Amino acid sequence: MKGEVESIRVKGARENNLLNVTANFPRGQLIGVTGVSGSGKSSLVFDVLAAEGHRKYVESLSTKARQALEKVRRPDVDYVEGLSPVLAIEQAVAGSSGPRSTLATATEIADYARLLWATVGSPHCPLDGSPVSKRSLDDCVTQLLSDGNGKRVLILAPIFEAKASVLREELPNFERRGFQRVRIDGEIKRLDDRDLIPEKTKGRLIQVDLVIDRVKVDTESRSRVADSLELAFKEGEERAFALIENSEKKYDEIFFSQSYACEKCGSTYPNITPKHFSWNHPDGACEECGGLGQVLSFREDLIIPDPSLSLAKGAIKAWRLGSRKMVNLRKNILKQISEQYSLDLKPPWNEIPAETKKFLLHGDEDKIFELKLQIGRGKAKKQPFPGILYDLGQTMKNTTSETLRARLLTYQIGAECPSCKGQRLSSFSRAVLLAGQPFDYFLSLPTEHAWSFVKKKVLKDSKYEQVLDAVSGLEQRLGFLNQVGLSYLTLDRPYSSLSGGEAQRARLATQLGMGLVGVIYALDEPSVGLHPSDHHRLIKVLYGLRNRGNTVVVVEHDAETLLACDHLIEVGPGPGTQGGELIFSGKVKACLASKQSATGPFLAGVEKVEKEAKNKLPGKDLLTVRSARANNLRNIDVSFPIGLLTVVCGVSGSGKSTLVNEVLAKSAANQLH
Repeated sequence: MKGEVESIRVKGARENNLLNVTANFPRGQLIGVTGVSGSGKSSLVFDVLAAEGHRKYVESLSTKARQALEKVRRPDVDYVEGLSPVLAIEQAVAGSSGPRSTLATATEIADYARLLWATVGSPHCPLDGSPVSKRSLDDCVTQLLSDGNGKRVLILAPIFEAKASVLREELPNFERRGFQRVRIDGEIKRLDDRDLIPEKTKGRLIQVDLVIDRVKVDTESRSRVADSLELAFKEGEERAFALIENSEKKYDEIFFSQSYACEKCGSTYPNITPKHFSWNHPDGACEECGGLGQVLSFREDLIIPDPSLSLAKGAIKAWRLGSRKMVNLRKNILKQISEQYSLDLKPPWNEIPAETKKFLLHGDEDKIFELKLQIGRGKAKKQPFPGILYDLGQTMKNTTSETLRARLLTYQIGAECPSCKGQRLSSFSRAVLLAGQPFDYFLSLPTEHAWSFVKKKVLKDSKYEQVLDAVSGLEQRLGFLNQVGLSYLTLDRPYSSLSGGEAQRARLATQLGMGLVGVIYALDEPSVGLHPSDHHRLIKVLYGLRNRGNTVVVVEHDAETLLACDHLIEVGPGPGTQGGELIFSGKVKACLASKQSATGPFLAGVEKVEKEAKNKLPGKDLLTVRSARANNLRNIDVSFPIGLLTVVCGVSGSGKSTLVNEVLAKSAANQLH
């Protein structure tokens, strides 16, 4: 296009250690900015080029909009000419994300997937696995006429579950409204019966159903059946059921609902929305863990840190917390148990039989003791011992002392939620299926497998044509994650656990999905954490951004990436105060032959890094890890020679970081601290 500026020109950059640098960035090319560490590469690209782009964007906004934003400092530069909108994608931001953020949520994949499962997913009952459907009043009437044709039918509405004291107040209201019968605990009774409410209920909840109508069903009674069902839905809050008399003069039950309801058990569920597939929303979060996938639980080696102590000497350290009265009560509980159970309080904890330890920690419902488990003058009652862990959990839950709660936290660790098994979603959300699979299964897949699932099971299925745009958007974003070399990461991988390079490539995949044209992409070492066998994928992505009409600037040290660039800029010659100068700017071939460039000889293979130190032979002392099973590790045994520099390598996602950081480092920290 005529009149278009051919390059972005930075004049007189003095930010940080830059010494009045002037550099040209050719528009529409892949530009590598290199140099020794600390030479000023990032200062030139991010603190000058990207910062000036951000400042000019903010200044283009209205006065009112600028007041809502922080004032952006102008970088120390004479001017930047020919500047386009700049998107800076830097490293080391993954760790600042919250515990609920995952790869799927950070890349918008979860948004597309939630829409699909909410729109075309098939809900099932989490209690019995039966389909959950939503039917109109006419559908319910038709079914009742079909199933009960020629038979005597009772139409009822479930009202409530309540104690006898509540029923005595509420049931007369239904009689005053004209209703004559109810079903209490499965028995049909008249509201004016003297023995309406069962005796000796012991405070338990009693199920009450209101009898709406008794009718013999046939084609002529359709209107009456429809009116009765409509009233039943009104009284039963969208739920109703019918008792159909069978040949044995007994009744078969059929459940009806105008909301989502199980076709077998009649349990009702809310209308499905995308919120039901978000663990950040109360509608979708697991009822037990609140969407975190983990619950805190007390651990034996924390509450009993010194197993050489006896129970009499206070081996249970966590039981020594709290008021003096509470501590004395716990001592008394142990004494009561020792008198009624074969328990000696004098031996050290590590000498107590394993079965006895299990009983003390977890309790036993089958063993009944005469115990006094409460503070006060109450009498001892026949009851099972709930266990030390249960007692600590109740103390944690019921105490009003924040100090005691904080101290008890130190004896807990995060454990997988027993309800959702770490999947974070509610039981109903996990029972909605798309192409035969629940939402949590899809998120547990590696990106490559999730991409294959969408392409083969969803995109090609004609019944999902109504949401083709959402399916295509999901397929494209999964494809972009594979293109940037993240095919090994699972979609539910916590975003905070990603390396700087992985997080940067994940954001790069998100930018690919936006399809922007004519902007400047500034990337900070996108090859970090990427195995050499996957570099060609990253380079292909960078070419794709460039070919779309964008200018791509990468701050890099990787030789393969630099050789793939159209233009190289080198800053140096040394780090800190010894750098800050423009050493080279030009084509890659010119850099290889340049005498001023420190990078060119390495790229040309003339110079290379060689090991100067002699190899040190391993001794007999080894640090051994046995049966490592964290994440994707498959029960492996590994030995690390003590006193040597050991490198753990492998393709991306093979388990290197899991072995070193999750297994070795955490095990060592647990032993040492």
